[in-house]
Amino acid sequence: VFVSPPTLAMPRHLREVLIERGVQFREVERIEDVIEELDILYVTRLQQERFPDPIEFERVRGAYVVHPGLLKEVKPSMRILHPLPRVGEITPEVDNTPHAYYFQQAALGVPVRQAILALVLGLV
Repeated sequence: VFVSPPTLAMPRHLREVLIERGVQFREVERIEDVIEELDILYVTRLQQERFPDPIEFERVRGAYVVHPGLLKEVKPSMRILHPLPRVGEITPEVDNTPHAYYFQQAALGVPVRQAILALVLGLV
């Protein structure tokens, strides 16, 4: 499930690749409409530079904020991922929930990057 404002919808060529490969997906504008069914919520920040119209950015800024109230009816096993650093799209109160997994995600990224660097440098 892709959640975004229409101005940031998944590009057509990527949707076509998913269709060609038989991947079922849907697109929605409101996270509230799908949050209860998710296993993973991968959050990214809204990138102002991707909005051709600054007014459109201001219209949707703040519309996609993960906060404890949003998590009331989620699956107990649902995990939230984020590339960090966050810029207001996840409130700090979410950090204390069992759903917050972005700090573990970041920590596990360190050995993965180390392994990639070792491969690139021919050390393994």
